[in-house]
Amino acid sequence: MGNSCSGSPKRGSGRDLVNSCIAGAPSSVLGKIHDPDFKWKIYSFSSLLEKGTIPAYSDFFHCRGYKWYLQMTPMHKKSGAGIPYVALSLCLNQNNLKEGYTIKAVFEISVYNNSNGSYCDYQGSY
Repeated sequence: MGNSCSGSPKRGSGRDLVNSCIAGAPSSVLGKIHDPDFKWKIYSFSSLLEKGTIPAYSDFFHCRGYKWYLQMTPMHKKSGAGIPYVALSLCLNQNNLKEGYTIKAVFEISVYNNSNGSYCDYQGSY
């Protein structure tokens, strides 16, 4: 997550996702760029690949009075797509939402691949 989280109850929703990738960015540089509100380290990622499409979930974290979590599916595959990919989703625990309301959230998800030194940054709103 980026260094500012925001969300408030609003009716309706929209979706916009932007991404950029920087190969070879050392973790020391990433620490200077990002001050995350939540950090999820996944150890032994290759063992998750062996489980296929079974998702993994982060611990809950709190932001703006709501409980959030990340969901990662290591071998996600869209219908009709040939090559599976890693899917990472920002999820809201909906137990505290009033009926008929949604959350407007602006977020940043940063992913660092330690095995090949690549870094991807995803910014979006929903």
